[in-house]
Order: sequence, then C-alpha cells, then structure tokens
Amino acid sequence: MKTRNKKGFTIVELVIVIAVIGILTAILVPVFINLTNKANRASDDSLVKNLNTAMAMEEGEGKKNSTYNDAIEYLDNYGYKLANLATKAGNDLLWNSKTNRFLLNEESEYVADKAATGAKDVDYWTIKDNIPEGNKFSIYAGLGWDDTAAVELNGIGFDAGNHNPTSISYNNSGTVKNVTLRTNSTAATLTITDSTESTIKHYGVAGALNIIQCHTESYHENGKVDYAEIATGRIVLESGSKVEEIHVNKKTASSFDTVIIANNGGEEELPDRITRDAVTVSEETLVVKVESNGASENVYVYADGATGTKGSTQKVIDTENPENNQNADVNSALGQLVLDNGATADKAQTAEEKAEAKDEAASDAVNADFEKDPANANYVARIGQTGYLTLQAAVEAAVDGKTIHLLKDISFTSSDYLLINKTITLNIGDKSITGAHDPMIVIGASVGKYNPTASQLTHTGHLTIRGEGSITSSNWDMFCIFPDAVLDIYGGNYTGFKAAFYIYGGTLNTYAGNFTATSPSNTYIVQVKGAGVANIYSGNFTTPLNGGYGVYLDNASVSNFGLETGDGPTFNTWRACIASNGSESHAVLANIYSGTYHAYRADSKADECGVIQLANATTETQTLNIYGGNFEQTGTNADRSVFNLRYSGTINVNISGGNFASSSDSRLFNGVGSSGSGWPTTENIHVNVSNHAIPSGTQNVKVYNYSNDTHVPERDFEIVIE
Repeated sequence: MKTRNKKGFTIVELVIVIAVIGILTAILVPVFINLTNKANRASDDSLVKNLNTAMAMEEGEGKKNSTYNDAIEYLDNYGYKLANLATKAGNDLLWNSKTNRFLLNEESEYVADKAATGAKDVDYWTIKDNIPEGNKFSIYAGLGWDDTAAVELNGIGFDAGNHNPTSISYNNSGTVKNVTLRTNSTAATLTITDSTESTIKHYGVAGALNIIQCHTESYHENGKVDYAEIATGRIVLESGSKVEEIHVNKKTASSFDTVIIANNGGEEELPDRITRDAVTVSEETLVVKVESNGASENVYVYADGATGTKGSTQKVIDTENPENNQNADVNSALGQLVLDNGATADKAQTAEEKAEAKDEAASDAVNADFEKDPANANYVARIGQTGYLTLQAAVEAAVDGKTIHLLKDISFTSSDYLLINKTITLNIGDKSITGAHDPMIVIGASVGKYNPTASQLTHTGHLTIRGEGSITSSNWDMFCIFPDAVLDIYGGNYTGFKAAFYIYGGTLNTYAGNFTATSPSNTYIVQVKGAGVANIYSGNFTTPLNGGYGVYLDNASVSNFGLETGDGPTFNTWRACIASNGSESHAVLANIYSGTYHAYRADSKADECGVIQLANATTETQTLNIYGGNFEQTGTNADRSVFNLRYSGTINVNISGGNFASSSDSRLFNGVGSSGSGWPTTENIHVNVSNHAIPSGTQNVKVYNYSNDTHVPERDFEIVIE
C-alpha cells in the first residue's frame, strides 16, 4: 500500500479561518480607532494646554495681543510654527481674542466657552487657506492662501498673516459685529462698507483705505495708511498710527455727509493734509468735524464752494483773493491747521487731482518697501514688484496701462534715447534723468525726428509723467512727440538746452511742472509743428537772459493756455511767451483762458519786445482768442509792447478778458514788416474787444522794418477799439 500526503485546506477550513479573522477585526478595529482618536485628542488637548500656558506667560510679561498675528509671532518663540498649529482629531483650533486663549472647535466646548466669556462668533479666529462657505469665524490667512484672490469679508475679521492680498473688502449690513482687520502690504486697498453701529479696528499696513460708510462708533486706525478716503462716519487715529492724507468724498453731486476725524494720542497723529471733493452746495454745509486733544472744530463748505471753519481764535481772511472774503468773519484755530498744517484754506480737489494724490502716496509707499530689500539694490526701475536694471528694459517689458517707477538717478550716453510706443506712466519720483541725444525721449516713432512719414513709424504712444524729479537734456530736443502720440505731464522739472519739447503732430498736455530752455540763443521751450497741439494748462516756463521763446507755433499747430477756472501757467521769458512763425503756410489758433505772461527782453530791438508775437506772411488766417490772463512786458525798451503783429497776412485778435499792463512807455500793439513779407496794416490786423477788456479808443501801432538794423519805426497805422 502507498501512503498519500494531504496538501492544502479544505473549503470548510478556509471558511472557518475567514470567519475567525472577521470576528477579530470587528472586535479589534474599533478598539484601535478609539485608541487612535483618544491619542489624537490627547495630543490636541496637550497642544491647547501648552499654547494657553504660553499665552499666560506672555500676559505675565505685561504683553497683550491685539491681533492673531501677534499671538502667532509670540508662539513662534516657543517653537510653535504656523504649520504646527494644525490639530489631529479633526476639530479646528480656535483662538478667542477676548480672552487670549485657545480651544478646540468642538460644539459643546465652543458653546460653553462662548457662554462663559461673552465672546461673539467673530471673536474666534481660525486658520484657513480660504473663506469656507457659511463660515462664522474670523479668518487668519494660512500657508496656502492665494494672494491674487480678492478678499470678500461679510461681517468677519481678517488677518493677512505673512501674505499680501491687495484687495480686501469688508461689508456688514446686519447685526453689530465689532471686528479686527489686519493687512500686510502698501499695495493693499482696504474698503469698508458698514451700515451698523459696529466698531472696526485696523492694524498693519495698507496703501489705500476707502471708507464708504461706517458709524460714529467708528473705524479705528492702529496701523499705517498712505491715503484714506471717507464718505460717511468717524475715523479715529489711535496713538502710534499714521495716515499720510485723508480725503473727504462727497455723498452726491452737490452734498456731503458729516465726517468726523479724531485722534486719541495727540496732535501729531492727525494727517499732514485733509482734502475734500470739489463741489458747490446751495447753503453752508458742515463737511468735517475734527476732534483733537479734547478740542473740537467744524470745517464748512460755503455756497460758492469755498471752505471756512468756525472756531474762536484765528480769522480766515484771503487778502490775495478778495472774492473769498465772505469768510472774513469766520474764526479758526484747529480746523485751519488740520486742513493743511496751517496752509491755504481751500483744499477742494477734482477727481483727477485726487487720483494723482492717491497714486503718488501709494507709489511712495511701495517704493520704500521695495528699496528696503537688499536684493533690489541694483534695480533702476520697477513695475509693480518686478525690478529692471535699465529704464529701457522696463519700457520694453511694460504693457499698456502699467506704471514704471524710477528708483535711481540715470544718465544716458550721447547715443542713448528712450522710445515710447505704448500707453504707460513714468513716475520719476524725486529721481533725475539726464542725457545728450537729440532727441532724448521719442514718443510715437521708431526713427529720427525729422521723418514723420517713414514706414517705420508706429505713430502710437501715450506717455504720462508724474513725480517731482527732473529730466535734463544737453542737446537740442529733449522730447519729440510724433503724430497721434501724447505726452501728459503732472509734475517735475524739465530742462532742455535748445528746446525742451518738439511736437511734430502729436499732443502735449501740461498740468504742472517747471519747464526751462537754458541756451542763450534763439530757442524754444515748446515748439509745435505739423498740426500738433499744445495744451498748456499749468506750469512754470522760463528762459534765460538773451534766451528764446516760451511756446513757438507753426504749420497749422494749435495751442490752449490755462483753463476757464484756475491760475493757469506762468511764463517768464526773454523773447515772447507765445510766438508764431510767419514764413510757412499755417493757421495758428491760440486760446488763452488764464495764466501770467511776462516777457522781459531789454535790448534796443523794439521789433522783438513783445509778450505775444503773431507773424503771418501767408494766405491763411491766424486767430488769437483771449478770455483771461495777465500780460506784461517789462524790458527797458521804450517801445515795448504786449502784442507784436508781423507781416501782411490776416491776423484776428479777439479779447474778452484779461489784464494788460500799460504805461506811458509800454504799448499794447507794435508791428513788424519787411519788403519781402509785407507790412501789417489796418486791412489785415483785426482786433475785436468785448467786456471792456482794454480801453476803447484809437491805438497807434508803430511798425518796424525787420531788415533794418537801426530799429527805427518806419511806418505806423491805427487800430480803433470801440
């Protein structure tokens, strides 16, 4: 007989084994899970206990946490990094800002803590990478927070932690919720809209603050803000805070809500400037109430739009502008101080002026932060937070609408020039640009300045310049602006050797700035040609002794000087402030609304001693319209004049306003002619006057020969002013 070995298990045996394993699993797994949960909970309880021990030790040192970030920075000293504050048992860690203690977000524990401490939902803080739907707690930005996403807060607090979100909006229209907000960047804009009686506290750094609405219980600033706007409510500047400028926004097109600006730490906490929207109201309207050191003062807007204040110590009397003397019986101390540290009374701003001030404040703040980083030390310019080693590299990298901020003084070589063929802003800050190329900055072209029809030209480009720095050229043209291109200037100092601006068909708009041509020869600060346009709304224009013209117009160019409201530009030039070329076929149209125009040529050449020089030797008609302004020629020549009328082309002068200096040795009109270009006469010179802008009667015009070096008048004619 043979014996066979039995191998494997029978089916019955396998079933029995599996059944046993299942029974053991059913018994042991819950035991293991329970043990794990207990271990995790014990770990979480230990974490909470240790954190609260640290908080108690901090309080024993006399310290207090105003924000969750303060607490986290303190815990970091004990080795509790942000990443270590995650729990294991599934309940979020909460920080109660009222008690400065931690707890686990377990329903029974949370309810008990809330009842015992009187805390509200928003007094509890949780660490999240986003704002969960239905969230009721205040949020601390966790490690995975997306800085590019806009932060929308509906009645909860927010702490940016180490992150830099740039758009944070807080909204609350329900119940009272006293919240804390902390931002972390000069690039951040914080917007507040709260229609309840809540108290809102802000800490940290923000570039811009926009309070659309808050209650008189108020918004409390504890940090640093570069530019704040407020339309309704009360803003309190707590001790140690700093708001560079506060602007009061109008409620409607013709009204304000009362805004209260207070401080709790001393007069130094008040901003350097408090401004307001420009608006004309129908009656005396309270705009700002300022509270400081126990004193209170109201700042009003009057029916004509001028500002005044009511107080008891200092009269506000505008001696330079008598039309504002409806405020002569208004007293002020604090209010006048606060409006601009004791400077001028009227601080109304247009929308453009407000945008400029806001942009300037934000730019200064971001530049300061950028330059603090040693890694950025070699950069010449920046766009946002990206640095560039050359200004040309920044221009090439910029896309339409971007702002380039100049970080260092730069100097171009004689072969370097800057090409602008996109829409960008250059904020020069307090820096300088120097160079010697002709031209140094080209807008709207990619070839040399004297070829405006070449196929290489892009004929695009819109450059806006802001800041108070300087741009200087030692060669002929500093700027060249081609057809369809635009240059807007809102500040700065511009010095060209022969000419600062050559406008070949493009447009120049000056809203502020100082403009100079330094060469003591026949040059121009601005030369407008090829159907170009110069809108000289404001700015100071100067040429040196024996120097050139202010604005020189030819070839169908157009110019506008000043605005119907405002001071307008100031000219102080050796030759004429405004001049036209009579040798090319063109129709110059100049409109003067406001400004001061002073020419001071003091040699014996009487045919060149005028404030405005209109020359026309063509068949076109030149027209000058004067609606306002101040005009004077102060040279020593006995036959100096305000208007210098040249050649035989038709010239129309329409005067409906303005002030014209006149004395026994200063004429309103002189003339210049020659055998080649003809002579001005009664037939081609037409002066139309309204509103009694100049005296009626007969004006004698002495006419000089341009080709005669003796400079003796050879002819004359009469203009009748009715």
